[in-house]
Amino acid sequence: MLAESMSSGWVSVMQLQETDDELYSTEMNASSSCTLKYLEPTPALDNDTYFKANQGGEYARGKKFQVVNDIYRPGFSPCYLQSLEKYQARAYIIVPIFQENKLWGLFAVYQNSGAREWQANELNLLLKIAPQLGIAIEQAEKTEQLRKTVARQKSLAQMVDRMRNTSSLENVLEIAVQETRKLLGVERSSIYRFNPDWSGKNVVEAPLDQDFKSLQDSCFLTTFANNSYPYLKKNQGGKYKDGESSIVSDIRESNLEERLMEVLERLDVKAYIKMPIFVEQKLWGIIHIYQSRTRVWQQEDIELLRRIVVQVGIVIQQKQNLEALQTQAQQEKTISKIVQRIGGSLKLQEIFRSATQEVRQLLQVDRAVVYRFNPDWTGEVLAESAGSEWVSVMEIQETDKTLVSSGRLSFRSPSCGCSQSNYLSSY
Repeated sequence: MLAESMSSGWVSVMQLQETDDELYSTEMNASSSCTLKYLEPTPALDNDTYFKANQGGEYARGKKFQVVNDIYRPGFSPCYLQSLEKYQARAYIIVPIFQENKLWGLFAVYQNSGAREWQANELNLLLKIAPQLGIAIEQAEKTEQLRKTVARQKSLAQMVDRMRNTSSLENVLEIAVQETRKLLGVERSSIYRFNPDWSGKNVVEAPLDQDFKSLQDSCFLTTFANNSYPYLKKNQGGKYKDGESSIVSDIRESNLEERLMEVLERLDVKAYIKMPIFVEQKLWGIIHIYQSRTRVWQQEDIELLRRIVVQVGIVIQQKQNLEALQTQAQQEKTISKIVQRIGGSLKLQEIFRSATQEVRQLLQVDRAVVYRFNPDWTGEVLAESAGSEWVSVMEIQETDKTLVSSGRLSFRSPSCGCSQSNYLSSY
C-alpha cells in the first residue's frame, strides 16, 4: 500500500502492513484454498502472495476490474477472509493501474461499515481515474529519471574537473574510485592497472567503510599471489582488450572459477561490473564496482560507468602527456646546466661529479657513475653519486681490485656475500 484515505474510526491499512507480518505471510497462503483464481460470476481479488507468484494474476492479463458487494457471499476461504477482516473491509472495487502497458499496481475503494451494492457509475469513475493515475505515474517516473540523469551528469562533470585539476596520477585514480562509488551507489570501487608485461595489480580502491575487507586482504593476495588475474596476463588483457565488460548480477548464477568465487564470497561480493580503461586506444586497466548484495544492473548504470571510464582514460592521457612534457623540459634544463658547468670549468672531476649528481636526481635512480676504460680494457669508476643508504663503489674499488677487472663492474654485498648488481657489463 502506497497511499490511503479513510474515514475516522477505521484502522490504517498502511500502518497495519508495517506491523502485521502475518497479513502477508506465506503461512497464511500455504494451502491452495487461499490462492483464489476464479469465482463466479467474476474472479475474486487474489491476495498479495498470489500476485507475487503469478506476476499480477488476472490483472496482468487484462482483467479490468473486480467488484465485491459483500465479502461473505462469494465463498472466500477462511484465510483470505481473515486478511480482509483485518482490513475491516466488507465490500470493495478493485481496478488495475497500468504504466506503459505493464501492470503497475491496483486502485481500490472499500466499504467497511457493511455490504454495499456498487453502482455502475461508481465503477466507471474508478475505471476512468485508474488510467490517469497510470499517466501520472509515468510522468513522475520520467521526471525523476530526468532529475537523476541531470544530477549524475553534473556530478560527472565535477568529477572530471577535480581529476583534471589534481597534481598527480595517483590523485586522479583516487578521485575516480571515490566518485564512481558514490555516483553508482555501490559499496566498493577499485582500479586494476596493467604492467607492460600484462601482469598488474589493484592500485587504488574505495570501500564504503572500514567494515569492508580490502582487496589487499591476505586471502586475496594469498590466492592470487603477485598476479591478481593470471588469465589477464596469459591472454594479454583477454576480452577487455577488445573493449568487452563483465557484468554479473549474482555471482552464484555465473560460471566463475572456484577460487575466484571463494575470494569474492570472503570479500562479501555478490554482484559486480568490470569495465576496461583505454588510454590512447591501448588497454591501460580495468575499473571494478562491487555490491554486497545481488543487483540487477540497469542500462543507465552501465552507460554511466562507460562514460566514467572514457573520461578517466582521457584524464590519464592528459596527465601522462603533461608529465612527459615536464620530464622533457627538466631533462633539457639539466643538460643545459651540465653544459654550462662544463664550459665554466676545466676540472674533469668537478664536471663528472656534477653530471652524476644531476642525472641521478633527474632520473630518480639510486646511483650514477662515470667509468673510464684503460688501454687493456680494465677500468675504474672516476665519479659517483649514490643515495646515502647505498655503499660507495669508488671506495670499494680502492680495496678490491677484482671489482673492475676485465671491464666488468660489479660488487658483492659485505653482509650477505651475494652478487647484487652488474653496473657495467660487456657489450
